[in-house]
Amino acid sequence: MKLSTIIKLSLFLTSAMFASQAAAEYVVPEQENLIFNYDVDPGVLSGEAIEAGKQIGEITGFDYSESTFVFFININETVDGWASLFHVGNNDQERYPAVWLYSNSSRLHYRVGAENYYNNNIVEEENYYLPLNEWVMITSTFSNGTASLYANDALLGRRSLDIGDNDFTSESWPIYTGNPWSFQAAGSIDNVMLYDVALSEDDIIDIWMNNNDAVSVPVGGAGLVSLYFLAGRKRRRD
Repeated sequence: MKLSTIIKLSLFLTSAMFASQAAAEYVVPEQENLIFNYDVDPGVLSGEAIEAGKQIGEITGFDYSESTFVFFININETVDGWASLFHVGNNDQERYPAVWLYSNSSRLHYRVGAENYYNNNIVEEENYYLPLNEWVMITSTFSNGTASLYANDALLGRRSLDIGDNDFTSESWPIYTGNPWSFQAAGSIDNVMLYDVALSEDDIIDIWMNNNDAVSVPVGGAGLVSLYFLAGRKRRRD
């Protein structure tokens, strides 16, 4: 039996300066299933600096066994230490999911908690390196016991992953763009999206193809948060 979704989102306004150049953002497909969108600069892709401990919202009772996470990342340089890019969870070992860069590297480290183990990978050999000073779209989907990870329009890997059928309705998870337990990444993040359905590959490609002129856009910021609030699960795609 699928869990009902009760979303409680605490928003944190941010402010920054617009970049001198910015690419237009694409209106995301399946918008009726978009339940959370943190976007500091609606309509453009310029982003805000990643900060250690930066909480952008909170989710309560979310069934992530059928879900999609999307965010755009622009890394300026590597840092000495494991640098957090994105993290959903109350502590370092709650990873629903959690994303880092390896120390002194732009190599992507993506981890997902499941019923019996907190640190599952999606790609067995993590050998994707984020290019520096370019916007990259990172997407993960979870559906029917399968997890998939994409960079832009390319599938990095896919594996069977049993999230489990635990009752998460009493759990609350903060959403961080940089968690408070790891080193701070040197770069920016934009347009964090959470869906209550697994997007298709065509949807993912559509999002990327309509944003791929944003590569190498100077990093800037803005001052607005966009939110899509869902009080109950909406219908799934056929």
